[in-house]
Amino acid sequence: MSSSAALSCPVDASGFAYVVGIDVGSQAYVYTVLQPDKRQLVKPSELANSRVGFEQLDRGLRQLQVPAERILIGLEATSRYSENLYQFLQEQGYTLCLLHPRQTHQFAKQRGLRAKTDRLDATTIARLLLSGEARAGYVPDELIATYRELERLHWQLTDDSARYQNEIQARPRWPCSRAIPARAPCAPPTSRS
Repeated sequence: MSSSAALSCPVDASGFAYVVGIDVGSQAYVYTVLQPDKRQLVKPSELANSRVGFEQLDRGLRQLQVPAERILIGLEATSRYSENLYQFLQEQGYTLCLLHPRQTHQFAKQRGLRAKTDRLDATTIARLLLSGEARAGYVPDELIATYRELERLHWQLTDDSARYQNEIQARPRWPCSRAIPARAPCAPPTSRS
């Protein structure tokens, strides 16, 4: 899906063999696979949010024995936690839909789903895709994503620098009790007779 078209039209899951909902966390993600008739094919399962986990998911989806482009995968936009998984799945040829977390929350609320667990969220994401109510979010191109990451790192370094400067300022000054001229070593007072 192109990012400009994805902003304006709902996601149509009718042409896909399977729909996958993925709830992404910082250390792990949970996925589930539904058929177009909303029957669950793969129960919600947790995998590591790492290259090893991504490859395990890919192997599991390949066992469905349909081309990657016939599998629609929905993920919530969770900042940098979902970016690597999104990129990996895109490289494998899957059709992806990035969803705004508010959209999935609203969908669950309308259906009276009050419990919030990763397993339920993965199922909710898949059901949202099948409902025809899902609207794909904006996925920045590589240049913009790189700029955003550099900007995030810049602010992180700025915050770290300020914190370190504050720690230095908070430390006790010079251990000598008398005033010391700049660059003069601390010498014990001499007695005058």
